[in-house]
Amino acid sequence: MFLDIERLKKSRSWLRCKRAPHLAYYMINLWTAAWHEVPAGSLEDDEDILADRAGCTSLKQWATVRDDVMHGWILCSDGRYYHPVVSEKAMEAWGKRQGWRDRTAKAREERARRRSESRNAAAQQRNENLDQKSEQPPPLENSTTSPEKSSVTDNVTAVKGEGEGEVQVPLRGTCGDAKPIDIKKAAWDAGMAFVRGHMKWTEARARAFIGRLFKTAKQDAAIVLAAFRRASENPPAEPQSWLVAAVKPNTSATADMREAWGLTSFIDPALRHD
Repeated sequence: MFLDIERLKKSRSWLRCKRAPHLAYYMINLWTAAWHEVPAGSLEDDEDILADRAGCTSLKQWATVRDDVMHGWILCSDGRYYHPVVSEKAMEAWGKRQGWRDRTAKAREERARRRSESRNAAAQQRNENLDQKSEQPPPLENSTTSPEKSSVTDNVTAVKGEGEGEVQVPLRGTCGDAKPIDIKKAAWDAGMAFVRGHMKWTEARARAFIGRLFKTAKQDAAIVLAAFRRASENPPAEPQSWLVAAVKPNTSATADMREAWGLTSFIDPALRHD
């Protein structure tokens, strides 16, 4: 129970206690007993119970101090005495307790929401990882490349930049008696070289982005390769949005845009497959 010292010292009850200090003992006993009653701040209208709660040893003793000790108590219609100050402090304590319960419930809900978001984020990340794995190109062959394949690779490579940060991007396919290159692999190699070298992305992020470009291009490896060739020779200011626009399906609008960008000249008809 909270004891308001300043308010108590200025009260009429405490003024009586200055002249009869033994009254303070009985008063405080009644206040503290009422604090734990239900309803809080009340006492039952029974002289035996009141005397016992006050700490009197007999009803005769209680009768001599009752009027002074019960000063301020009000008998209400429910048959119980209520002390206004004790009831006021009980209501304040109840309000604080309810506030604490509300804060605890909100904190519990917030923790549950964060745990749910964390689980959802982890599930989304797992799904993205599975999508990335499904979009990755087939594994590279072991480096026992025949001279013919080496010549093809040499002929379709261009160097962008010098020294550190050098980007090597496959360019055009070769004609003649050389074997045809794997257009999808060439597009992936060109994309990885450009995105890792020019855009400075991590390998996982680069593979995910190139996989999305293939989806946008409806698995047309030639247009993806052509887009990376064009971006390598003349890097755009915003390469990510430029590449997405460049590989969109060949509608009339995107065809005009590719022509304006000079992209169509980079598409080798021999590499297209219908």
